[in-house]
Amino acid sequence: MRAFAALLTLFLVSGCAFSPGFRDGQSAGLPPETPVIVVMTEATLGSDLDAQAVFWSRSRDVVRSLAGRQGLVGHSIRLEPFGTRVWTMTVWRDDESLAAFLAAPMHRRAQSDGLPALADGRFLRLRAARGQVPLAWDEAIARLARDGRGYYE
Repeated sequence: MRAFAALLTLFLVSGCAFSPGFRDGQSAGLPPETPVIVVMTEATLGSDLDAQAVFWSRSRDVVRSLAGRQGLVGHSIRLEPFGTRVWTMTVWRDDESLAAFLAAPMHRRAQSDGLPALADGRFLRLRAARGQVPLAWDEAIARLARDGRGYYE
């Protein structure tokens, strides 16, 4: 029992992160050589708990809206259960599908309402072959750190 408690404590305080995996979208069956667009984000939340609640509410709305999105190859989210960071990865068939998602009222509302919760954030957009995605989270996070742009830059 002590070993379990020690492992649980280590998990809670170590900044561990969790992802439920990559969820396929409507364009998931594309041939592996098909070019796709990968968009990755990292958000670090500030300490305002009310702003965080709005951020998570709007984020859930956006994730739910992805199921029917035309041109979505797939998506994943990774978060620190007891931390302040969250990452997203969406993969799109083409620029038009991505642009339609970004312009959708649900996404625009999430951006404007969720922004006060952010202490920092980064994003990265890149092209890849369908067979190369999803990226492993370690690679995605390293690329975000190296090549990503800050929300406030």
